[in-house]
Formats: sequence, C-alpha cells, structure tokens
Amino acid sequence: MHYERQRDKEFTSHVCAEHPGSRKKSPLAKLPALLQRGATMESPFDILKKIDAVNFEWVEAVRDLQTAEARIQELQARSPGEYVVFSQRTQQIVGRFNLPRS
Repeated sequence: MHYERQRDKEFTSHVCAEHPGSRKKSPLAKLPALLQRGATMESPFDILKKIDAVNFEWVEAVRDLQTAEARIQELQARSPGEYVVFSQRTQQIVGRFNLPRS
C-alpha cells in the first residue's frame, strides 16, 4: 500500500529527525497530523515501535485492537521492545505493550 510507505517516510523524516527546538516540544505533538494523512476506515489503528524516550517508528496499520495485540506479540518475538497502538479516530495512544525482561 503506497500510502503506508509515504506515511512511514514522512513520519520518520519529520518526527524522528532532530529539529531545532525539538526539546521544547514533544515529537508526539506532530504524530496525529502525520498519521491522519494516511488514515482509512479499514485500518484505524497504527502500531508504532518505541525507538527511544521521544521517538517512535511506524510499523503498520491494523483494523482493530485485538489484531494489534496479536500482531505486536508476533513483532516482539522477532524484535523485542515497547510498542504502542495509536488510534487515528481519537488521535491518542490507546495501548502500550512492553515485553517483560527476564
């Protein structure tokens, strides 16, 4: 899906890039506008992987929270870390998943 690649590219270049003054404003403040560009009714949730304290990497869009949870379990098996689910409708993080450390 072309829009997903474009959204990922824009998200990475704008939110994850080092911008002057970015310490004053959270990069998450830009997240809703960037993700909304590619929003569809078919995939209203985005899975993001936490890169560091303020940066996230867009992974994929999913249809519902149950699918998001199942997909994150698969992702954590290959690439452990913290993942969040972002609702395009509410423009909020609606789920956090962190693989417990052994």
